[in-house]
Amino acid sequence: MKRIPLFLLLFFSLGATSADITLAKQVVEELYTGFKTIAIDPEGDDALNSVPHCISLFAGEDLRRFPNESEYINNSGIISTSTVIPAQIYVSAFRRIVRNRPVVFQYTLIGASAYHEAEWRKSESRASYVYCFVDKNYAGTSFRDTVLLNGGGKIIGIRNCAGGEAYTADVANSNSIEGLTVSASKFYSEKKYSEAFSVYSQILAKEPANVNANYRLAVMSYKREGCKQFSKKETDRMAMKYLRKARSSAEKALDFENVKKFDNILYYWH
Repeated sequence: MKRIPLFLLLFFSLGATSADITLAKQVVEELYTGFKTIAIDPEGDDALNSVPHCISLFAGEDLRRFPNESEYINNSGIISTSTVIPAQIYVSAFRRIVRNRPVVFQYTLIGASAYHEAEWRKSESRASYVYCFVDKNYAGTSFRDTVLLNGGGKIIGIRNCAGGEAYTADVANSNSIEGLTVSASKFYSEKKYSEAFSVYSQILAKEPANVNANYRLAVMSYKREGCKQFSKKETDRMAMKYLRKARSSAEKALDFENVKKFDNILYYWH
């Protein structure tokens, strides 16, 4: 069987971006519609049903990346990063706020943007992360929310500004592996390849067996994105090294979907 040159796998498609943003907007609309329902009658059946539904829109109930707005609303204080709370408490805290006082909850979804990571085949390049921007008002306070979703349409972080005080509580502002990954994807989407390459390298310094970072560096090395200071021969060698490391790490993690993907790339490698 004749092997296809690897460069032919690098064809271009932007179709995924629109679908990813549409999904993200749908999820965010569901969340804020749920909040509006809770605000109308916090003790009613619709509100009781909306709470678990809203929680289900998050990637995990225990992710501590959501603002404790009740501290600001109730005490007129500044929300600090020390008050970051899990998704489940975030939704429940909102219900407590509106249960203690009658409020009119209003919101407007004002836009969204998608960030991608490097792929061998750009047709596979679904958004890794989507930011949605929402203006909301309740209890006499206006907020600007930035909602961070993963490529699967699950909410993984919220950043907001309340009463003029900027509050950052999302993963994109952390030095965690996931926070660095979001930063790298943002740089890559903005074609700041050197910065993206550097951030992925930081991830490997923290976690050498990270499958995603090894894979993305393999792709970028092969395309010579962010590493043009090296010769083509050297970047090909780097790409092979990163790809083999990604493959071995995926196998150890029993991530057979990625093992198959990496095997296919290695098979067609020239």
